[in-house]
Amino acid sequence: MDIKFKKYALKNGIKVLIIPLDTKLTHISANFLLGFNHESKEITELTHYYEHLLGRLTSKKFKSSQKVSNEISKRGGFSNAHVNSYEMSVYISGLYNDLEYYMDIMSNSINNFYIDKNIAKKEKNAVVQELNNYIADVEYDFDNKIFKYFHPKYYYMRDLKHHIKTVKTVKLSHVKKFIKDKVCSKDMVLSITCPKNKVRETKNNIDKYFGKIKRNNKCKNIYPILQHNNKEFKIIHVENKHNDNVIVRIYVYKNIEFMSKEHIILGLLKNILFNFQTGIFYKILRTKLGLIYNAGMSTDIDIMNSKASYYYLYTQCEAKNLPLLISEIIKILSTYKITNKDISDTKNGNKVAYENKKFYDLTSYNDDYKTHMLHNKKFISNEEYFKMVDNISANDVKDFYDTFKKDILSKGILFYYSRKNINKSIDKYVKKSVIKNKYKMLYI
Repeated sequence: MDIKFKKYALKNGIKVLIIPLDTKLTHISANFLLGFNHESKEITELTHYYEHLLGRLTSKKFKSSQKVSNEISKRGGFSNAHVNSYEMSVYISGLYNDLEYYMDIMSNSINNFYIDKNIAKKEKNAVVQELNNYIADVEYDFDNKIFKYFHPKYYYMRDLKHHIKTVKTVKLSHVKKFIKDKVCSKDMVLSITCPKNKVRETKNNIDKYFGKIKRNNKCKNIYPILQHNNKEFKIIHVENKHNDNVIVRIYVYKNIEFMSKEHIILGLLKNILFNFQTGIFYKILRTKLGLIYNAGMSTDIDIMNSKASYYYLYTQCEAKNLPLLISEIIKILSTYKITNKDISDTKNGNKVAYENKKFYDLTSYNDDYKTHMLHNKKFISNEEYFKMVDNISANDVKDFYDTFKKDILSKGILFYYSRKNINKSIDKYVKKSVIKNKYKMLYI
């Protein structure tokens, strides 16, 4: 389902995206090119804290967060905010008839920030509790040690215990300075879905409410490039002090551009290799050998800098099965050949997934296109995406798969998270497998 969207810029530098849909609802989001990755070691979580405060949608005009929340709720609306490595957003969803009211609330919260000290204290506590919840997750320890191995210089970016210490020192004066220094109108995208016959009305109200936001184009956010250049295959034990669970991940950093041919092919490979029941990893590791419950591949294609892109394979198993599991993974990657049928079948599945993601979904177009606009990337319609998939030949996929396998077995890093270091047992199995490259066995 393709649509005709409207995009332009206000005089204050704010970029606007209007998405007309066959709906009586609206979704309005203010999106900022501002995330965790720009923060200094001295004050981490400041972006996160501001996201919590902005999510209250209070201002000098609307001072009571409780009243704002009640008013949105009684209209059937919903509001929230979120932040990640590169982006921060605040949004409201509800009936289109209430859009002007939502615009008034949101524009004022951005332009005339206000939060009382009592709410600020409560939200700081909420941030701390949220971080503690992440720390309590067993996989946090594993994630943390992997990140530290790859990026020791920037370890503070993921050290949540350090984040808790620094956020406790943050004052409202820090937040106000942060807004002045980091929140730029030129780095903001306002994205709104609306009924098809309400585009002009929506535009007029955008100009009315968001055109008055003060222009600020002086701030500059610089992000570190978290790239890694491994030279050989490694197997690294990370001690699990929490339980008997064993987690396996194989990481590869690869220079891949966002929405490039290689990016799309990675998605095709993910389905071919790891699709439940039909993927080769499931067929062998679960159905044939009974070693695992699930397996998959996660991709992180960095939209700001392709050099920081990476992907990793993941699975879990019992400790006693780990040496055999690693050996079988290497064997699959060394011997399995992709067929033309595999490729044609997964292309169709890829199209279905892409179309389904956006079909009659109020927010999916909003989320996709605002991200493209924030990062100055070309919008890709469903029709264009389908053509991109169709233009990928079977040889393109097979060639990339050959490189994919070579990359893993020559410079991939396999981390396993377990109570015991069984490097010696793993080494025996790996030597018997078909791997021919040099490799290292390490412990961190």
